[in-house]
Amino acid sequence: MEVIAIEPYGFCEGVVRALNEAKIARKEHPLARVYVLGLLVHNEDVVEDFKHDNFFFCDESTKSLEAWCDEIPEGSIVVYAAHGHAPIIDKIAEERRFLTYDATCRYVRDNAEIIAREVHLGNSVIYVGRKNHAEAIASLKISPEKVRLFDSEHPEEESWKYIDASSPVVLAQTTMDLDDIAIAQKAICAVYPSARFEAKRCLATERRQNALIQAPSDIDLYVILGSSRSNNTAKLVSLARKSYPQAFVLRALGLTELKACNDLKGKKKAALASGASTSPQAYQEALAYLQSL
Repeated sequence: MEVIAIEPYGFCEGVVRALNEAKIARKEHPLARVYVLGLLVHNEDVVEDFKHDNFFFCDESTKSLEAWCDEIPEGSIVVYAAHGHAPIIDKIAEERRFLTYDATCRYVRDNAEIIAREVHLGNSVIYVGRKNHAEAIASLKISPEKVRLFDSEHPEEESWKYIDASSPVVLAQTTMDLDDIAIAQKAICAVYPSARFEAKRCLATERRQNALIQAPSDIDLYVILGSSRSNNTAKLVSLARKSYPQAFVLRALGLTELKACNDLKGKKKAALASGASTSPQAYQEALAYLQSL
């Protein structure tokens, strides 16, 4: 099989920083259990590796991070995940004397700072994102009264239409694609013509989405490596299906899931891309496997 390697691949800057922050916590506290508020990064293989090194992950899909904090022993070592956290978490951490390491992605932090600034000025914010994504949850909790969610996948959620503002600021989850932002802009401007848009994507997301559509038009297989919980991976999958309707598009976490797929036989030309939380090693393993078919 001919395989086109789509670059960039491997961990993005934010993921590298998050992993390094967790490793620093372990180096400085070699015997302690380290608690991670969130999944650190959306990659199940990475999470499993850290679990073997006495890291405990407080998964926000099972209960809120505030509830998890109540269960973490006072004085514990705590790492904040890359996707951000609500300001109340910092207050709880201080009260419970946690020793914290902040692995928040800088693009996520930039959004949080803008939201905090606008709320402080008395302005409302419309946040374009996914309802149950960790980054969106953290952003909305900065001010539930002033920050409202716009999610094109949940049109029944209309609280953003009833905010007390004529020109709200519009921000976006860092992993949104251009279509998400365009849909949001059209809908929001219909209600708030004077809305101020600061909805930007992180550079890693933008570069990967732009690179994905550069594959040859005659590919019959497009493989996207990444977690099912990774929104930037989900956006790559959606974009691949839209841009290459003739191709079979497969999302796989890594080599194990790729080998388990029975729909690769007979494919002649493939492209391989990856989400921002996929390791270079996982990418190279998948590339070698596809080339061997």
